[in-house]
Amino acid sequence: MLALPAPAPAASPASAPVVPPATIAPAATPAPVSTPTAGSTGEIQFYKDQAKRLQETLDDPQKLERYFADKAAKEFEQAPVQSLETKDVPFRGPANAPIQVVEYSDFLCPFCRNLAGAFAQFIAQAGGRVAIYFKNYPLEQTCNPALKQTIHPGACVLALGGICAHYQGKFEAYHDRVFGSELKNPQAADVARLAGEAGLNAAAIEGCLSDPRTKDQLSAQVEEGKRVGVQATPTIFINGKKLPRINDFLQVVDKEAVKKGLPPLATPAQGK
Repeated sequence: MLALPAPAPAASPASAPVVPPATIAPAATPAPVSTPTAGSTGEIQFYKDQAKRLQETLDDPQKLERYFADKAAKEFEQAPVQSLETKDVPFRGPANAPIQVVEYSDFLCPFCRNLAGAFAQFIAQAGGRVAIYFKNYPLEQTCNPALKQTIHPGACVLALGGICAHYQGKFEAYHDRVFGSELKNPQAADVARLAGEAGLNAAAIEGCLSDPRTKDQLSAQVEEGKRVGVQATPTIFINGKKLPRINDFLQVVDKEAVKKGLPPLATPAQGK
């Protein structure tokens, strides 16, 4: 079975939480009961039973996880299918794969770094059934002015570098080099250096970073992210639907595969 490593702790509140709900409800919906009369013995017992059921859920990690997993699965099934532009967007896997994954990412996001390594392993085992598209959503006000504050200074110039690397047909090399580096408030010179180390034309990168077309493309990705509800990184869409929890990626992909008449990803594809 493919295993997706758990993300590292987020460096900031804007990084995607693993467990988003702010309130906890019972793991299972209780059987219908008659509404007790206000102030009656029945009312008191009713709320005691509710409190006991809630406490049992809190005290049992498996019940708690099951509740969150069930809630997230329901949210995914009910989520609207978003129209996401994938033309001229870098990706791994076959473009015509039946399962289309879009990731909104930030090159300085620690969760995104962990996920990048996991996705590289995953796509190699997916048997041509999944394509993963990479889109930028830097948590920096320079290129993402709707943010209340900058979380990752330098994320915008790294995103521009990624777009320029894609122009040269070497996005994957740049992507892997950046995520494999420890960076703090990177500047254009750092992007050129990283690009050169990844085998790109560093001189061309320098001019590309300030090209209005590059900035426009980044702005379009950020605006699309805001339109479809991206508020943290990484944010994942599977066949147009927003994934509530990164932890559920493999299970949801398997369900989508079965819907399309394909074996789960744990089963090798025919001819692979």
